[in-house]
Amino acid sequence: MKNTLKKMVSFFLLASVLTAIAACSKDAGEGEKPVQPVEKTVLVEEGKSDYKIVLPKAANANEILAAQELQNFIELSSTCRLNIVEDDQVTYSDDAKLISIGNTSIRDQFDLDVTLDEVNYTGYVIDVDGVNIGVSGVDNQGIGTLNGAYGLLRELIEYEIYAI
Repeated sequence: MKNTLKKMVSFFLLASVLTAIAACSKDAGEGEKPVQPVEKTVLVEEGKSDYKIVLPKAANANEILAAQELQNFIELSSTCRLNIVEDDQVTYSDDAKLISIGNTSIRDQFDLDVTLDEVNYTGYVIDVDGVNIGVSGVDNQGIGTLNGAYGLLRELIEYEIYAI
């Protein structure tokens, strides 16, 4: 009886490990672009950066706060202050070095389509397109976008939020 139980437990452990390995090794399929991990993106080098944080012209309070938080914590970690600009002041290109926050006019350049079925109300998506980064939430109040800014900071500079 003990041997049968050991065999069953071993089989289930092996199946779990193989399933986990298979799930983690998914390559980009046909028609899908490989996504560069955010943590491989270098925003600041030798105290300088060409990156700009881009906000919608009619940004809401949470989108503004998201941009300010990115600007503040990147500056604290690198001494480089990224400029915040409105989307009508930039032109998207493959080498523009933009961080799009929320519902900007350049949002469609990124794979940021997300629904409540995929993430909850406060959820977000981050997409890296070459040297450009897009951050957007699913809600229209910017809460998901603000959470996305904190998620981006976690990936870039290992920023963590602790509640008191």
